[in-house]
Amino acid sequence: IEVQIHELIIDNIGELERGVDELEFEFDFLATDDIRSGPVPVELDGSHVVKFDKRFDVGVGSKARELLMDALESESREDSDVYFTLWAIDKDVPDLRTGAASRVEIGAAFANLEEMLSAGRDLENASLPILSVAKGREREKIGSVRLTVLALDAMRAIELAIRRHGTIRAAKVAERDEGKTRRTEREKDERLQARLGGATPPRSAPQRASAAVARVLISTLEVTPAARKAAGNADSMCVRVDFPGAPLAYALPVRLSELQGGRPLALSFESRVPLGVDTEEGLRARREVFEALESAEAEDGDVVFELVALTKVEAQLVRAHAEAVSC
Repeated sequence: IEVQIHELIIDNIGELERGVDELEFEFDFLATDDIRSGPVPVELDGSHVVKFDKRFDVGVGSKARELLMDALESESREDSDVYFTLWAIDKDVPDLRTGAASRVEIGAAFANLEEMLSAGRDLENASLPILSVAKGREREKIGSVRLTVLALDAMRAIELAIRRHGTIRAAKVAERDEGKTRRTEREKDERLQARLGGATPPRSAPQRASAAVARVLISTLEVTPAARKAAGNADSMCVRVDFPGAPLAYALPVRLSELQGGRPLALSFESRVPLGVDTEEGLRARREVFEALESAEAEDGDVVFELVALTKVEAQLVRAHAEAVSC
C-alpha cells in the first residue's frame, strides 16, 4: 500500500495562531506511530507543496496484513481509516517537556480503505477536506489535502484470501504458515546470493513482482525439410520451452502443411518467468537459476527449445494448454 501527499491548502491562513511558521502531517495507519510528512513553511497564499511518499508492506504473513483483515471484520468502518493529522509548529516556542518546537493539532482528514474497496478504485490525486479539531469548531472545514492512496490491489488480495479460506481466522492461520514458508525460502535465496557475491535487497524494501521477470520470446519458426520428414505422419509441430525452475511452456502448434516451402512462419510466442522473492514460483525459479550459475556445467543454465511433433489429438491438448496459460 502506498501513500503520497502532494499539496496542503489552508482556506484562511490568517486564522493560524500567531507565531506558527511550519505545518506538518502525521498519520496513523496499521498501528504505526510518528509517521510524519516533514514540516513545510507557512505560505501566505495558503498553498503548500508536500513531497511525501511512503510504502507499507502488507505481504502474506505480515502483521500489517492481519491488521487489515481485522479492520475488514470490524463493525466500525473507522477501523479501516487512514487518518491524517495536521499540526501547527512554532519553532520559537519550545515544548516544556521535550525541548523541541511546540506542536498543536489543528485539523484532520481521513481516507477509508473499505470505501475504496467497495468503489473499486484507488484515490489518485484526490482532494480530501481537512476538518478542524479546535474546541467549538469541531468538523469545520479549514482546508484540504491533495493525495494519492494506492491500496485497491492489496485490499482485493486480502478479500480474496478471506473468501478462499472461509473466515478471517482461517485466513490468518493459513497465511501465517505460508508466510513462514516464504521467509524460509527467502533466507535460502539470500544465502545463495551471498555465495555468488550478489547484493541482498534490504528486508524492509517491498519487492515488486514486475521488477524480476524473465521474458522468453519466439518471433518465427523455420523448419528444414529433414525435420518435416522426421515428423512422419504427425499432424503439427510446436516449440516447447524449458526454462530452469519454470513449468514447461508451449507455443501454439503449427500444422505441417503450413511449414511447407522452407519459409519462416510467425509465432509471436511470449513466456514470462517470475524470478522475484515475493512469490513461491518466483523463489523456486530464482533458486534454480542461482544453482545453475554455481554449477560447473554450463548447460545447467540452458534455456532449452525443443521442436516437438504432435498428433492431431496432442495438438488440440497443447493448443488448449497454451491458450489457457496466455489468458
